[in-house]
Amino acid sequence: MPTATRPMNSSEVFQAVSNVLQDALGIEAEEVNLDATLSGDLGAQSIDLMDIVYRLEKNLGIQVRRSQVFPATDGKENLSNPLTEDLFLAIQNSFDFQATLDHVRVGESTVGEVFTVRLLCQVVAHKCNVQWTDPV
Repeated sequence: MPTATRPMNSSEVFQAVSNVLQDALGIEAEEVNLDATLSGDLGAQSIDLMDIVYRLEKNLGIQVRRSQVFPATDGKENLSNPLTEDLFLAIQNSFDFQATLDHVRVGESTVGEVFTVRLLCQVVAHKCNVQWTDPV
């Protein structure tokens, strides 16, 4: 699996993700923050999320599984539905690293609240062999 062409740090990962989100969603840099949800706060639809994955892969030379950016569902799940224990475990198990998901609560959060800019940065950092820490 290819990795980024040069070493990166967390700030560079965030900037790369932010640039992709701005280009793919037509949003301003000020709208992109670590706690923003991809669908709720930034307005990403399923097709946008596929475009985001494509752009990250192309720009950074990485491969990202679709389920790490938005839930792979059987069509019955909606991003506004409550997060069930089974779906939370399925999402958590889709990562090949220890994703930080402590911002959501089963039964209280929605499915869409799982997928934040921070989580996307964690995925990209992992794929680029960067130890993720929130930039200050």
